[in-house]
Amino acid sequence: MGLNAYFAFTIVPELDGDWQLALGAVFVSGLLFSAMSLTSIRAWLVNSISMNLKIGIAAGIGLFLALIGLQDAGIVSADPETLVTLGDLSKPQTLLAAVGFLAIAALAVRKVTGAIIIGVLAVTAIAVIRLGFIAYIALKAAAGRFQDINAAVAVIAAAFLLKLVFA
Repeated sequence: MGLNAYFAFTIVPELDGDWQLALGAVFVSGLLFSAMSLTSIRAWLVNSISMNLKIGIAAGIGLFLALIGLQDAGIVSADPETLVTLGDLSKPQTLLAAVGFLAIAALAVRKVTGAIIIGVLAVTAIAVIRLGFIAYIALKAAAGRFQDINAAVAVIAAAFLLKLVFA
């Protein structure tokens, strides 16, 4: 996942959006990794890296992925002066993401088995039942296609139920 995020958010923008070239580079790196794994080069390379550096690399990748997730959730946003600033916490999507994160963290601290899936399902249920979040987003997308708002709601509800049944 770290390599995917690195290519998607760093390499592709540097290549002016040339995703085909980035995927080609991922493919070549996969071939090189496979070749190294078939020989003793991979074991030698892994054993030559100190444990502290391995932990630092893992932490860096984790922080990078966390920053992407927080930015997508709207909890943080880009700022030209400080690079990162607090996002718009008045949006329901952002508040829901923050509640979900805190719920997962609380369950994980209490060592609840399945903390992540429980948190995700709980936030999804809140979004669907209480906030109507999915309908809200879908209504914004369908606003130009339906004259009657009730027809739009009916189509969205039917699509959501079909997804639940056949997913």
